[in-house]
Amino acid sequence: TDLESAFTDTDLLFVCLPLTKETTGLVGLELLRKLSGGYLVNVARGEIIKEEDLYIALKDNILAGAGIDVWYNYPSAKNPEPILPSKFPIHELPNVVMSPHVATHSKKARDLDKAETLQNLLAFLRTGRPVNVVDLDRAY
Repeated sequence: TDLESAFTDTDLLFVCLPLTKETTGLVGLELLRKLSGGYLVNVARGEIIKEEDLYIALKDNILAGAGIDVWYNYPSAKNPEPILPSKFPIHELPNVVMSPHVATHSKKARDLDKAETLQNLLAFLRTGRPVNVVDLDRAY
């Protein structure tokens, strides 16, 4: 019923939140300590979990491990060179499994995106309102 309870007496916790003003830095060392001995999987955005706190929780074995497919540093068009995913050596820890955040790069995901876009366009043409509306105040 609340964030603290989600981390307490939990063996496996998935982070699947959008990155907004409210969720940036939402998870820190205090919450990670409540997940002590458990596993964390972040498939949302890196910045939801405080970068240094995640490193400490993994390095000090507060968490048994983590599965992470989102990071804090990404190459950009201005700097396409490979870069490390964090300013901390999270990628060197033995209790971390990393994967790229590229689920949308599959053919199936692209086909689903096209179908959803078409559905939104048709709904807008019929009713003046798309099926999915972004709340600009909430940033998602």
